[in-house]
Amino acid sequence: MPPLCKHSTEIGCLDCHPQHPPKGDNTTVPCVFCHTEQPHFQIGDCLHCHADPHKPLVSLRETLKPARKECLSCHAEVGQQMSAELSRHAELFCTRCHDRHGFIPGCLDCHGPHLSNQTATDCLRCHQAHRPLEIVPAGYVPVTFCHVCHKKEADDLAETNTNHRAIKCVYCHKGQHPSIPKCMDCHGLPHSKSLQRQYRKCLDCHGDAHRLISNK
Repeated sequence: MPPLCKHSTEIGCLDCHPQHPPKGDNTTVPCVFCHTEQPHFQIGDCLHCHADPHKPLVSLRETLKPARKECLSCHAEVGQQMSAELSRHAELFCTRCHDRHGFIPGCLDCHGPHLSNQTATDCLRCHQAHRPLEIVPAGYVPVTFCHVCHKKEADDLAETNTNHRAIKCVYCHKGQHPSIPKCMDCHGLPHSKSLQRQYRKCLDCHGDAHRLISNK
């Protein structure tokens, strides 16, 4: 059911059309006569988006007509997100992806997946649409997703005989990418304090976190 607005439920014809020829030429009052006090109403050229003033919400243009400031005047948080992490998305008009009001496209409508069996839902495990370069893995993220970009680390883990081999990448690499934890975040002080004082960097002895040198 199309959304209702005051134009169809509360406003009479004469509220917007106070005169009619031949008794007067003031046939239509401007939109800003009623719509005030919000930045969105101050943009001008209302019919650029609201094609039919008698059905302003139903008639939002389903077109690729360039629009950005119109959208951001209501969706300011989106503009803030894009400005905080510049990407190719931030250079596009909003209508490039949202070609009709309220429509949210899937990532794979434009982008190819990293892996052939990935879905649009998988994309959102790491990327946010308005900040795609700010990678923040969340929830269940298969190690195969990480291995696409980090092949050397994946190969090293496959060859190590330590417990690191069985751990998912996001178990250690939490939060915003790239995040590199300290060995002691998980392992504490595994050796005596005297040894720890002599060798302060764990990887001086153990090589690489993805390909540990171990006595096991």
